[in-house]
Amino acid sequence: MNYTVYLVSKDETMSRIVALYVQKEGWNLKLLPNMDRAKLCVHESPSLWIFDLERIDLMKFEVIHMIKLHNPKTPVILVSSNVDSSDRLMTLELGVDDILEKPFSPKELIIKSLRLMDRSYTPLFQPERYEVLRLQDYVINEGTRRVKGSIDPVHLTSKEFDLLTLFARNSGQALSREQILNNIWGMSEYCNDRVVDDLVRRLRKKMDQLRIETIYGFGYRACV
Repeated sequence: MNYTVYLVSKDETMSRIVALYVQKEGWNLKLLPNMDRAKLCVHESPSLWIFDLERIDLMKFEVIHMIKLHNPKTPVILVSSNVDSSDRLMTLELGVDDILEKPFSPKELIIKSLRLMDRSYTPLFQPERYEVLRLQDYVINEGTRRVKGSIDPVHLTSKEFDLLTLFARNSGQALSREQILNNIWGMSEYCNDRVVDDLVRRLRKKMDQLRIETIYGFGYRACV
């Protein structure tokens, strides 16, 4: 597929290296020097955004929020230096799909980019992939990514919807935190358990009739 990648970076050396690898894949690349320029390009809907930040700064996440509002399935990769576990947790909660810490392998960036884009842009018209699922009192439409309770619809973020779908497909089964990390984020080595616990907490808060059991020291189970 002919993907388009937008790279936001002030680092000319990194930009040249990334451009070389991206072009080898046959993808289109647009270089943006700062967040202000990035904001102006959100409506252009590239296949992937890559942000090169010297440090984690919440003020700079406004544009990521704009991207996710414009199209929740658009993947975002963050590249930064000295990313600690709390930074990872915070950025994943704010909508970043994957994180690489400098120095990084350009080939790893390409592999992660391809994985995210393939997962996000699998052709939609595959009826066998989409079902209307039921979990307790909730109806989950995979095709429209909408959830309805006994009375009102439930508005979920992309990750919250993915987690609910995972529970619905595995109702009554114990899911470890590692299994949830791998299914929702496609990784486990870059996160700790806190990101799973926080996502479950948010889902419980929005869906107060949802019965999810905590299996201490292991993970979670959706009641049948």
